[in-house]
Amino acid sequence: MSFDWGTAAEMALVLMAWSLLYRDNVFYRVAENLTIGWFMAMSLVIGLGLLRTRVYNPLFIEGRWLSPLIIVTILGLFYLLRLYRETRWLARWPISLMAGVASAVAVKGVIYAQIIRLVTMKSWAVGGLETINNIIIAVFTFTGLSYFIFTKEHRGVLGYLAGFGRYALMICFGWTAGTYLMSLISMSVGHMQTLMQVPGIYVSAVAVIILIIGIIYDTKVKPKI
Repeated sequence: MSFDWGTAAEMALVLMAWSLLYRDNVFYRVAENLTIGWFMAMSLVIGLGLLRTRVYNPLFIEGRWLSPLIIVTILGLFYLLRLYRETRWLARWPISLMAGVASAVAVKGVIYAQIIRLVTMKSWAVGGLETINNIIIAVFTFTGLSYFIFTKEHRGVLGYLAGFGRYALMICFGWTAGTYLMSLISMSVGHMQTLMQVPGIYVSAVAVIILIIGIIYDTKVKPKI
């Protein structure tokens, strides 16, 4: 079986990133810079590919100069005007348009997925635990929205609803954070399993040796310096 250098490099970067748990060191900084550089390089490659397929080919090869694509291309070029102080204000046009479109799309999706779909849910009495789950979702949605009513003071019935809605929001935020944490733990467990197999076991052995050398240096050599 041939040695998988790609997996070995991946596990080496993982261990270099985990070395921050011991202390800040040169291995962690190298892994951090390599990861950031890789993401930037991938973004550049993907961006150039999109420019070729969605801008260069339609305009220069297909000759679609009278299409709305020319307006989008000009607005995209306005981003580069931020490099010059005299024309920096022109870059606010595409930034404002992108922020507005992104906000509109996000708000539309959130309202439909988290409010309208829950209010118009048709499967309330399906039986079993699913009915209880639907009732809990409806109660959490209604009380959570009541917490954001700022035109009336939270007293009386509204105060109780808003108070319960605050706890509902805390439960939802905790569930979201817990789900994200569990996904990270699952990814770490997968990495550990890979580190216990070939070629990850060789990388782990080298990492243990480097860690022992670092501990000896910190406890004996460094204090004398």
